[in-house]
Amino acid sequence: MRDPQTTNGGSETPSEFDGLSGSGDPNGIPIIDTRHNVTPPPPQPDTPQIVRVTHLDPAMLRQRVEPVYPTLAIQMRREGRVELHAIIGTDGTIQELQVVSGDVVFYESAKAAVSQWRYRPTYLNNQPVKVDTTITVIYTLAH
Repeated sequence: MRDPQTTNGGSETPSEFDGLSGSGDPNGIPIIDTRHNVTPPPPQPDTPQIVRVTHLDPAMLRQRVEPVYPTLAIQMRREGRVELHAIIGTDGTIQELQVVSGDVVFYESAKAAVSQWRYRPTYLNNQPVKVDTTITVIYTLAH
C-alpha cells in the first residue's frame, strides 16, 4: 500500500498517473475496470431433464410383460439376449426404445414386451425426471 500523501506531493487524492485512478501511467499498462461488462451465466435448471442410470433396481418395475419366445428360436433350440436402449418418461412409461445389440431372432419379441413395461417414476430433488437406461432381455429354453 502506498501512502497517498507521499505519492503525489502531499495531496490526499491520487493523481491520474499513480495507477489508482483507472487510467494508469501513460508509460505503463493502463488499468481498466471491466467488471461492469461481465454478464452472469444463464440460469441453470435446478433439476436435469434426463438422468442416465446404468442399473435400474428391479423394485422400480411395476408392470413387466414377459416376452413371447419366438417360434423359430424354439424350433432351432436357440437361446440369446437382446440389449435395448430405453428412455423412461416421468410417468414411468417407455418413451423411446431402440435395439443396441443381440440376436436378431429375438428383436421384435423383446421390443414388443419391454414397450409395455411400467416403472415407478424417478425423482431428483423432488422433481420427476426421465431416465436414460439400458435393458437386457434374456431368452433361455427350459432344459
